[in-house]
Amino acid sequence: MLVATTSLAQSQARVTLTPEQYLTVGKSQLMQGNLSSAAEIADILLLRDSADFAALFLRMQTALAANDFAAVVEFGARAYAVAPSDEAAHASARAVARGYAEQKKDTSAQFWLRRAFQYAPGSQEKSAVAKDYAFLRQRNPLALSLRFGIAPSSNINAGSEAETFTLTIFGSTIEVPLSANARPLSGYAIKGGFDANYRISSNENGAKFIVASADHLTYAMSSSSKAAAPDVDGSDYSKSNLSLGFLWREQLLQDALPTDLRLSLSQSWSAGDLDTRSLAASVGHKWQLGKTDQVAASFRAEQTRNLDGDPPSTAKSVNASWTHTLGNEDALTFGAGTVQSLSEKALADYETRSIRASYVKTEPVLGVRLDFSFDYTERTFDRDANLSGQRNDIIRTVNINVNPVNFDVYGFQPVFRVEAWETRSNFDLYERKSASLSFDLKSSF
Repeated sequence: MLVATTSLAQSQARVTLTPEQYLTVGKSQLMQGNLSSAAEIADILLLRDSADFAALFLRMQTALAANDFAAVVEFGARAYAVAPSDEAAHASARAVARGYAEQKKDTSAQFWLRRAFQYAPGSQEKSAVAKDYAFLRQRNPLALSLRFGIAPSSNINAGSEAETFTLTIFGSTIEVPLSANARPLSGYAIKGGFDANYRISSNENGAKFIVASADHLTYAMSSSSKAAAPDVDGSDYSKSNLSLGFLWREQLLQDALPTDLRLSLSQSWSAGDLDTRSLAASVGHKWQLGKTDQVAASFRAEQTRNLDGDPPSTAKSVNASWTHTLGNEDALTFGAGTVQSLSEKALADYETRSIRASYVKTEPVLGVRLDFSFDYTERTFDRDANLSGQRNDIIRTVNINVNPVNFDVYGFQPVFRVEAWETRSNFDLYERKSASLSFDLKSSF
């Protein structure tokens, strides 16, 4: 039992109320606009039980009405932690997101909107959360995306399909057996990374960003691979990359799409050791051709210095693509590209020519959204450190992405990716193939 001794008392009589009655009075005071009295009642109830959801929710509502957004965040987060139902958790999280948004803490607000989305009672509420999230994404100068995946793979080390290596010495050829770690080793690829863009300025024609990204890829070997190559560890094939750069996105002509100009500095590691440092510059543009067609083109130049003392390399690449949107909103894309890398190091002195095609099915089939892609690449090395003569590789890659759209967790949907690739070469040593199944998450809004 609680004794009413607040400023609500209309007489000097002491009135004994139950907590439920006291809460009813507090709600009434809130509806009448008596915010200080409503807050005082909520605080008294919380002295009795600090995890009283109804009292926390009343205190949060009172703070919201008073535009005390720091208090909205404090009491809303506490209410969310003890919410007795999905609807209560949704309402609490939505209020916390509002509190952060009003304080211009958009990244925190986006985090809480994902919590609100998770417990939204229906599609209407989910659509409202997604709309708020899109508004904050546009306003927030910081855009952050995370990625993580695990993929079983038949060839984690890009091992050769050949069993022997032909060595030519003084005109004579010798067949040398390849070691187990030069042959395909199966296992699991474990990857993670992030992309971060921070908008430093913007106007009606464009914006400028500081951009950063990081990726790490390592492997866990299967039991059969450990038995075949006991002296090798999956981390021996790990790769890491860190990049920092500047992006200028500007609409250079009236009614045109923006042009991207990018400058970046990257550092890479191989098996935990410093590997390369690169400086790259690129420009890219898209042209909208009517309602259903879009053409894109890009150029990139990159200077790479090998930190192990090997000669540096300079690479230039050109890519172009055409995307056509069909009547059912499916998208069909064809692309082509070329890369020319020049170096005194044989493996970094090559030229590639590639074509690619992809099909994205917009409407789900039996609750699953699908897209397919195929890449064909020809790669030519004028010389090879291990062999005499020109080396010619042909690489074929097929990808299928499967996205179940009726399942999501905090606004993230799973994406299962099946990838198969093979390399055919005029030298058996470089013939390789691999198949993998990976799992990823993507935002549903």
